[in-house]
Amino acid sequence: MTNSSQTVPAGSKRTPLSRWLTFGSAAAGIGLLFLCCGFQVSVISLVLLPLGAGALTVGILASQGKLRGAAPLRIALAGLAALGAMLVPTSIAGFVIRHLDRGDYLRWYGTHVEATVDTRKCEWINKGRHGNTDTMGCRGVTWIIDGRQQTGSMEIKGEDHPAAAGVPDVVKVTGYALDDAAVTDRDIRTGYQAGRLGAVPLWAGGAGLLLLAAGYGGVSALAKRSTAR
Repeated sequence: MTNSSQTVPAGSKRTPLSRWLTFGSAAAGIGLLFLCCGFQVSVISLVLLPLGAGALTVGILASQGKLRGAAPLRIALAGLAALGAMLVPTSIAGFVIRHLDRGDYLRWYGTHVEATVDTRKCEWINKGRHGNTDTMGCRGVTWIIDGRQQTGSMEIKGEDHPAAAGVPDVVKVTGYALDDAAVTDRDIRTGYQAGRLGAVPLWAGGAGLLLLAAGYGGVSALAKRSTAR
């Protein structure tokens, strides 16, 4: 006689939750696409990137049959794994934005200042394959925040550099500053909403990996124990 309680092998029957696998993949992919978009619609990446990663994790668990008939504890652990998965790509995106799109990061979290730049302390940076660039890195730049003068480095555009003869070497430019780093207004994409992700620290990704491992491992252990009964 066939045992009616026999566990259905994972993957032999598509469960409703396994559809999260497709949704998660699509959402994460679209989120990454809009992360590279320099317009207002980049705000979509703030939602779809972490949501897609979390949904993808739930979908993987569901497609493996580990959430079939899940008890509340198993569902909670799956949520923990999903939260961890959401933190990992978000923290990586934040790290990339802080270091490669500093202007977009400072636009949201810096202070708008007027800086004094000695162009004799500037040099061309970010040279491309053909040696072309329109950005200069300047040292010893000063600006004032809350009545206190601060000194740091600033990235300016070539248009900010006086090229005409007889123009003073010290110029005034406006931009955004945070700690000892600043960028000129010309180096900022004002419509880039995804720059907000720059506030997510890299350590959040490490914490996310721990949550993902703990949640996924807990769900797997509970599912295995349930099958063995």
